[in-house]
Amino acid sequence: MSTFSSLMAHGLLLMTVLLMLMQVRRWKQYWPLAYLLSAAIIVLPLSDWLLIEFSRGLLTELSIASVLMLGTYLLSILKVKRPTNDTSFNLFILMFAILLYPASLGMGMFDPYALGFASHAYYDYLVLGVAAIGILAAYIGYKQLALWLTLSCIAHGFHIYESNNLWNYLLDPFAVIAALVSLLNTYAQKIYLKIRSGNDQHV
Repeated sequence: MSTFSSLMAHGLLLMTVLLMLMQVRRWKQYWPLAYLLSAAIIVLPLSDWLLIEFSRGLLTELSIASVLMLGTYLLSILKVKRPTNDTSFNLFILMFAILLYPASLGMGMFDPYALGFASHAYYDYLVLGVAAIGILAAYIGYKQLALWLTLSCIAHGFHIYESNNLWNYLLDPFAVIAALVSLLNTYAQKIYLKIRSGNDQHV
């Protein structure tokens, strides 16, 4: 189960990259052919490995956050609008990263990464905290944030990856970088539109 889930996640990553390189949006009604072509490339043999296995061996396991981001892009190909991730979703990924990575690298006396193991004394508090944020996000209407946290807890509970740590299901470096780029792009667009609207008013 863990190997299959990991391969599916990396298949999603490779397909996203290939469709971006092929500029699938220009294929218009022929976009299913691009999907078939990318699916065939994913299982191409490289020496004794398939391309999808090479990706899994080279890169880290993809978190649920990364899977959601990749899925958002693939689904958006079927629509005219560009792929977008909720600001709340990106902000919480960065907040979790700030909480997790510096301390895990030795900055401070407390290691939050250890909390992600079910054997840790305070593991239940981490799960309750994540669940509480997910419930609140669903109530407020932040669907992507709620879906991310819920699926991460479920995936960890069913142990769909080899990792036993909840943090590895919540986020990974790929998701953190993507969230940061997405936020910077969002705020840059807002600043540009604000400046542009101000210039239009002075004309």
